[in-house]
Amino acid sequence: MDEQAAGFSVQDLQVGTDGSFQIGSGALNLLAEGELAVVPDLITLTELQLGLNNGRLTMTVGGRLDTPAPVEGSGTVSGTIALSESGTVETARIEALLEFDPALNGSAPAVAVGDLGTLKPTGIGAEIDLRDMAGTAYYAGAVLYVENNEQKAIWLGEAAISASDRAFATGTRKG
Repeated sequence: MDEQAAGFSVQDLQVGTDGSFQIGSGALNLLAEGELAVVPDLITLTELQLGLNNGRLTMTVGGRLDTPAPVEGSGTVSGTIALSESGTVETARIEALLEFDPALNGSAPAVAVGDLGTLKPTGIGAEIDLRDMAGTAYYAGAVLYVENNEQKAIWLGEAAISASDRAFATGTRKG
């Protein structure tokens, strides 16, 4: 099932002889034909999907995060809200990830670390639990250029930062 396609896709559709029907799961992408600029040139949604999974209603968003000069970077934003069978909010999470483009010389802010060298972030991110803001986690990755020499690089985390390969983190991550 292509979740980016237009239309309503379903799985496990059951139709009874009495005219009743039941859907195991289904999804409708409201942005299958285009994008929605939430904040022009900064946040663009490419997916806004309503779904049904085992009788539970879900809403999923996905999109692009672009930062303008002088701190040029690009990233992703995604989120999920899911209701329980009783209709209460079971999940409400947003994840944002911004990577600084290494091809753009000087795109990331650099921090001098005394005589040791220069520290440049490779990416920053956040996992936000809207039901428990104390569970929000922030993370980052960076590279330290010893003596300001790019040949003497110490990577702190991966070059392409993600929640699993971050070097620095703060907050409480659940699950």
